[in-house]
Amino acid sequence: MNSTEFPYITAIEVKDCFAYQDLGTIEVPPQNGKPFSHLIITGRNGSGKSTILKGIDKALADNIFKIEEENTKPYSFHVRYTEGRELIENDFLKIYSKYGFFKRNTKNPTINPLKFLYVLLNAHRRLIVQKVKSATSMEDFEKNIFEKSDGFFDKQLKQFLVNKKVNQAFAQIQNDNVLVNSTSKFFTDFENILKRYSNDNGLFLTFESQKYEFYINYSSGHKHTLEQSSDGLAAFLNLLINLFLRKDLIQTHLADYTYDPPGIVLIDEPENHLHISAQYEVMPMLTTLFPNVQFIVATHSPAVISSIKNTVVYDITSRETELDNMAGKGFTELMMTHFGLDNEFSPEGDKIINRVNSIIQENKGNKKITRELLSKVYEEEARYLSATLSLELESLILENNL
Repeated sequence: MNSTEFPYITAIEVKDCFAYQDLGTIEVPPQNGKPFSHLIITGRNGSGKSTILKGIDKALADNIFKIEEENTKPYSFHVRYTEGRELIENDFLKIYSKYGFFKRNTKNPTINPLKFLYVLLNAHRRLIVQKVKSATSMEDFEKNIFEKSDGFFDKQLKQFLVNKKVNQAFAQIQNDNVLVNSTSKFFTDFENILKRYSNDNGLFLTFESQKYEFYINYSSGHKHTLEQSSDGLAAFLNLLINLFLRKDLIQTHLADYTYDPPGIVLIDEPENHLHISAQYEVMPMLTTLFPNVQFIVATHSPAVISSIKNTVVYDITSRETELDNMAGKGFTELMMTHFGLDNEFSPEGDKIINRVNSIIQENKGNKKITRELLSKVYEEEARYLSATLSLELESLILENNL
């Protein structure tokens, strides 16, 4: 399956979305010659961003991308409607793709679940890595590749990596150079991702076979195990692992390590626990690693919104849609246009501006007193007057001919 054959989302119709009720249709047209656009959903807390993601997940995971085990085809894919799903029954949400409306008894072409990626990654991400005692069968992972929950793969991260190392050792004995080289590439890619996230080109990954333990080693000399990762790294690894491991399983199953699977990935608040610099990096990294995956993201972060191209941004609060013009926009502008802030300043900065405005308004016609009071403000607040705040105050003074 290639990206032109996959039913990417082109529109989402949302009704009865709690406080915002009928949101109408969110158009997600393909752009820039690609078969899909990413969708970033913004809005204030309680606006329904997470609810919409969960609605999409219900429609896709429960009704469209449904796996049923059969004796003859253990991984056969069936498009079917599941009875009793309240969100679907109430027409909370409808999803459209190039194949039309995803609905009951849809005639979408059969899709092999071991050829594409799909998962909902929830906002509350943790990395709880289970201990490893021995190598296990990779079939256990393959059976879970379509597991709706995002908890399986991060818990089994170390087990997966141990299995890869053990299989690589057997492949070397058997002179299976394809498997040896593909496994080496897997660990090199994984290491490079950790380097990029940590901004440490000297970082490297080591494996102690006696303990079945992996260590992340930094150029500073510091090292730690996967489960000892900081909250930020753990949150990032949770995102990465759920996709990186699934992609590797698909490639291994198809015996094609050049295959970039298409798919749809839903992420609620990818910025959680990440430093601002990492918030700018997370989506570009994911879209680079998974070029044929359509990402549907709910976020509070201006850094996430402005970090990638080929994107539709939908603001639930204003019900406005922006087509691929967010990349490169300033942090301040986005905070004011999409996150409800009146200006770029902190609450303390606002207090200073309001104080200056009050002095100007209360002493109109008496420039001498006004200037004296303003001088006092400048003296008392000097330590808090950044260059931009000073410029804002000077503009106010000039506007009033003081």
